[in-house]
Amino acid sequence: PSHVLQHAASLLVTLEEAEKRLAAANAASVAAEACQLGTALAARIGRGIPAPSDTEGWRLCATLLAALRVTARRRQGIRPYTTQMFAVVGLLWLDQEEAAVAQTPSRKPSTAEGDESCVSGDESCASGDGNCTASLRGRIAQIRTGEGKSLTLALLVTYMALCGRTVDVITSSASLAARDAKLFAPFFAEFGLTSDHVCRDEPQPCHYDATIVYGTNAAFEFGVLRHMLGWRCGAVMTSGIPRPRDVVVVDEVDNMLIDTAASPARLAVPGQRDFTWLYQPIWEYVSGHTGPMAVVPLRRHLAQRLPAALNAKLTNVSDARFARWMEAAAVAATKQRNKHYLVLDEKVVIIDWECTGQLQHSSRWSGGVHEFVEVREGIEPTQESLTAASLAHPPFFSGYTTLIGVTGTMGSAEERREVELVYN
Repeated sequence: PSHVLQHAASLLVTLEEAEKRLAAANAASVAAEACQLGTALAARIGRGIPAPSDTEGWRLCATLLAALRVTARRRQGIRPYTTQMFAVVGLLWLDQEEAAVAQTPSRKPSTAEGDESCVSGDESCASGDGNCTASLRGRIAQIRTGEGKSLTLALLVTYMALCGRTVDVITSSASLAARDAKLFAPFFAEFGLTSDHVCRDEPQPCHYDATIVYGTNAAFEFGVLRHMLGWRCGAVMTSGIPRPRDVVVVDEVDNMLIDTAASPARLAVPGQRDFTWLYQPIWEYVSGHTGPMAVVPLRRHLAQRLPAALNAKLTNVSDARFARWMEAAAVAATKQRNKHYLVLDEKVVIIDWECTGQLQHSSRWSGGVHEFVEVREGIEPTQESLTAASLAHPPFFSGYTTLIGVTGTMGSAEERREVELVYN
């Protein structure tokens, strides 16, 4: 909005004057002043996000950003452009009504404990439960590819961390999370801040102990679920204390908030009864059948195909259960090797072909689909799993106090309306 640009332009004068002064100081002095400014901002209403009328708060903000700019030039070899500084200011700006709600001290940052109401597998608490979105406020900025999005985010998260906020940075891939956590670690260290990432097979509490933590949405969501179920490596813990879900900065926010919003993270446990011996004959029936399928013909097929002792075990299996198996087998028939999955070391590994193209080694299709794909590939099927807990993006993101997003592609009115509909 034009008024935000005007506000940023007025701050630029203060920022550049402070930059000239700080450029003549040594690194230790710049870092010390930055920490003092962050402490001062943390003590003010908004905790680093000044109200539009808070002139002194914005002066402190501009001076702190100047310190970050000077340090970025020295440590990273890059002086952030004016447009990048404008982007940071724009992401911190809240209109009067938004600021009034965000500054109401009615809600504490969510933690891994005490946030079970938002972990339901559906999106009801993302749109109606006051405990979820009452004071969730933030902004989304469109920063095109090549305009220095990674550095802009590094400036923003450093600013928020210096203001005493706990910051999680969500990227679109595990490789980007690991890269940025390492790339900007020296920059963060100048201010006594630490960084790490949680895109690991078994993240430990120490990985969540950093001031700034990078990861994919799946890594954070599975951390919440594992912790809730008491699983080993159930993280989002910092030295035994739940990590506050305070500020989340989301890269490629349109993909996270819209494209995959209905794709929840799921944790599964083995089913109570083992029917692995049943997948092969059901697959034979479904794959060799054309036209509508029904349970009665399937039961006849199984009666002919299986020994009497195994058929006896199916007496108490409901028709609805058989219908679900047939549906799962039909879905498995649509999965294409080298597109939807790969076969590696006698295992079916899912490909996230719609979004990142990465292999999802720890994931399985639910409802029997994965087992039927294994049968089709001649691999012994594993026991069907049941979903123990799930967490979709809307309730996960709604557990944070402040949500800030950047993307290179969100600009249409339709996309903005959809984000407002789900997250406001």
